[in-house]
Amino acid sequence: IMAVAQPIFNLMDETVDKFELLVRIKYNDEIYTPNKFINAARNSGQLFNIFKFMFDQGCRQAAKTGLHYSINISDCEFHHEGLLEYIIETIAYHKVDPTLLSLEILESHAITQSDEIRDIILEIHKLGVEFIIDDFGVQCSNFAQTEFLPITTLKIDGSFIENIHESKNSQTIVKTIHTFAKEKGLKLIAEFVCNQEVHDKVKELGIEYAQGNYLSEPKPLDN
Repeated sequence: IMAVAQPIFNLMDETVDKFELLVRIKYNDEIYTPNKFINAARNSGQLFNIFKFMFDQGCRQAAKTGLHYSINISDCEFHHEGLLEYIIETIAYHKVDPTLLSLEILESHAITQSDEIRDIILEIHKLGVEFIIDDFGVQCSNFAQTEFLPITTLKIDGSFIENIHESKNSQTIVKTIHTFAKEKGLKLIAEFVCNQEVHDKVKELGIEYAQGNYLSEPKPLDN
């Protein structure tokens, strides 16, 4: 198991805002992305171990570089009773400033339905960790989360971004999300920015932050 980092850019000044850590598995000199193993990891109960590895890497890198790192987390990890204790201990071990860390929440429907999970999120947020909703716009429950959780940022689902330069429907959805985010005072990130046309359309629509292989492919942490 290994972590790679993909930068999230501020499109207004072309600087790097933060890095998202992405998990990979290297086997027989081949590198596999999560779509090849994430279901097996879930079914075998390994998701929490993957999260622990990635969060440790994020803390290590943030402490070493002073840069901001974002780590994915799903409802499975929130159900693990050792989550909060692990986060507190790992931040302390690396002596890292927790405001340099973000957690990107996945599979948000289950999280919205759980008072217990919301309480854990609030406790983590008190440490200084930022929360981002990933894949925003796919589930209606996403909108409710901005009301009840300490969310600062929405990451627009890539399915609305990758063809936004030619899809009027995607443009309408993204414009609606942009209006909503502006009213709520939330940052917006466009993912899956895959070419110049998508980049230009995202910028034209006023989305301030973006990531994708057109801007930079994920790279090993040493780079």
